[in-house]
Amino acid sequence: MKSQIGARDETRTRHLLFTRQVLYQMSYSGWFLQDTRRLSPRVLAIRISSWNDAPVALSKHEIDLIDFERSWWSSDQPKDAEIVDQFGLTTAEFYEQLHQLIDSPEALAHDPLVVRRLRRMRDRRRRERLGEMADSAGS
Repeated sequence: MKSQIGARDETRTRHLLFTRQVLYQMSYSGWFLQDTRRLSPRVLAIRISSWNDAPVALSKHEIDLIDFERSWWSSDQPKDAEIVDQFGLTTAEFYEQLHQLIDSPEALAHDPLVVRRLRRMRDRRRRERLGEMADSAGS
């Protein structure tokens, strides 16, 4: 009797761990989850977008911008030179387009890891700039 209870608890623990792992992976892959606190541990509630919610496809240029940010560090050239060679843009123009792009849900759906990393980096730089401006204004 005791071994059956122990086995049942072990199975339940495995189910809970699996559910948490799946929820974690799905939350970082761009899936939209409902509030799972009210659901039983064996239920994964995923909001499936309707066909009306379909995002607009990214252009080839926009996909290239995101792909470049994923892999520019593997090039032998400096990043500025690589931007000019590959896109024919100045670095200011490149970053202007990139920052507009990473705010779009389509970019997030295309490559969630890169887009989230770029958003975090941009937000951190903004906070640092605002902190520096506040420090210089207070002096």
